Order: sequence, then C-alpha cells, then structure tokens
Amino acid sequence: MKNYFNFSLSGEKLFPYWLIFNIGLVFVYGYGMYSMFTFFSSITPGEMRSPEELQALLGDSDIRFYMNILSFVLLFAGLVFYFYFFKFSVEATSYKEENFAFSGQSSEYFGKIVLGFFLTIITLGIYFPWFSKTLVDYFAQNTRYKEHNFRFNSTGTDLFLKVLLYYGLPLFGIVILNLTLTSLVGIGSIFLFLIAILCAIVVLYFYLIKWLFNYTYKNYNIQFDGKLGSFFPFFFVQLLLSYITLGIYMPLAYLKIYQFVLQHTEAKSADKVVSFGYDSATGDDFLYLWGQILLTLITLGLYYPWAICNIYNRVLGKTYTLTSETDNKIIYSEA
Repeated sequence: MKNYFNFSLSGEKLFPYWLIFNIGLVFVYGYGMYSMFTFFSSITPGEMRSPEELQALLGDSDIRFYMNILSFVLLFAGLVFYFYFFKFSVEATSYKEENFAFSGQSSEYFGKIVLGFFLTIITLGIYFPWFSKTLVDYFAQNTRYKEHNFRFNSTGTDLFLKVLLYYGLPLFGIVILNLTLTSLVGIGSIFLFLIAILCAIVVLYFYLIKWLFNYTYKNYNIQFDGKLGSFFPFFFVQLLLSYITLGIYMPLAYLKIYQFVLQHTEAKSADKVVSFGYDSATGDDFLYLWGQILLTLITLGLYYPWAICNIYNRVLGKTYTLTSETDNKIIYSEA
C-alpha cells in the first residue's frame, strides 16, 4: 500500500519573507548598476583605456569594496530566507496524517552562519565542507516526526575529499591536459576541455547526492544507493534534452532527477525496508510546472511564493513510500 506525503504551505505565509529578500536583491544590484554607470561616466568620452587600466581604476575606487560587502549581506539574507522557508515547509509537511515539526531557533542558526562564514573566509574556503555539514546537521537534528528527530551521518571531511577527488584533482588534470593539447589541436582541445569539465561536474553532483542523502531516523538508515553507471547517462540525457530545447525541458529534467533519487533511496532497519517513489505523469507535470513558471514571469516574480508552494504541494502529494519486510518483501501498511 502506498502512503503519500502532503504539503500545505501557502504563498501568503511565505510572501513577506520572500519580499524582504528580494528588496535586498534589487537594492544590491541596483546599487551595482548605478555605481558602474557612475564609474564609466567619469571617463572622458572617446578616451581609450586598456583593460588593465580600467581594472586598476576600478580597484582604486570604492565600488568593488562596497559590492563585496553588499554581496556578502545578500548571501547572508538568502540563508536567512532559507531558514524560514525550510521551517515553514517542514511544519507544512505531513505523512500518515502526522505533521513533521521543526524546533530550530533563528538565533542559534544565525550564530552558526556567522561563525561558518568567518571560518570559511579565514581558511580561504577550505572550511566550507565542514560549514555545509554543520548546517545540514542542524536542520536534520531539529526536524522531528512522531517525537523522533533525524540525524545526519555524513561528515565534512567526507565532503572535502569528494570535492577534492572527484572535481578538484580531475579539474587540475584537465587544465594541464588542455594547455598541452591547445598547441596541438586548437579549437578541438577546447571542446574536449568543456566536455571533460561537464563530466567532472556530473560525477561530483552524483557524489554530493550520496553525501547529502545519509540520515538516521529511529532505527532506520536512510541512504541514496544509486550507482554512477546508471546515473551518469541518465543525467546526461536530461542535460541534452534541456539544451536542445533551449531550456524548455529543464523543469521536467529537475523532476526526473528528483524521481531518480527517490527510486534509489531506501530507509532500512533490521527487519523492514521503506522505499520511495513518485507517481509520474510526464505530460501533466510538464504543463503544470510551466503554468507556474509563466504565472511567475507575467507577474514579474510576485507570484513566486505561490508558485513554489503549489509545485511542492503537487510533487510531495505524488511522493509515496512502500514498506516491505526484508525477508520476503511482503508489502504492508504500517500502523
């Protein structure tokens, strides 16, 4: 028997937080455009300046400093918005008529963000995997279902090694190889370079999913057990279809990837296996997603909170679990 999730968050509840974030977004980019316009207006018309001279002038001005500060503030604001979006989303999600709960406090979360940013900056980004682990762990530990909390099992060290081994080192090798081949095959080497970069990104994306989907709930271990051999061609097909349709297929590509991750994620205990699935209706899903996107576009983004809530409601409402015993795989409904 399939047991479905339910999502009840409304756009009205999300709108004020989304509006505050976007006001900040408009201010940052508006200030950036105004500053750049002022900067270039100060240059005498017809005066020729080399790129190096323009870069030097820009470095001497206050524009870069203030833009860096504003970008940092915007990133912080984005993480603040995400906190409330996550909190509201968890509390609006139910399973078997039982709501999930979130007990995290904004003050504690903000403290983790400030400390994480500080450590990431002074370590030149090296601390970022551990910062990411801290945030994911915080959200997991404060998410509760039927009086039991989740626990995130992956580590920052594991993420650091995955990024280094599956992206950093391959990227370094690709760059060295490309510099060698450029003198030999010219444009062909650039094409090979781009393909190699894309392959490295796909591989990294796969291992990031494996890192992220690794939780414990009660006596269940929840993990993504997909294989790179099946994920790689599947993901490339989604990218290719998105590319050749000029992005029209992309919303459905995201949904297909979501479905793939669900199908390869299981919650296992000593005697039970809970599998996940999604009731796909490709044509209807495609039209619904684009309907929400178009409404967002024609309202200049104002409809976005309602669009994202409607999409979550549809997707989670079609997401289900199936529970089986580990020995004979007999499907049954849990009490």
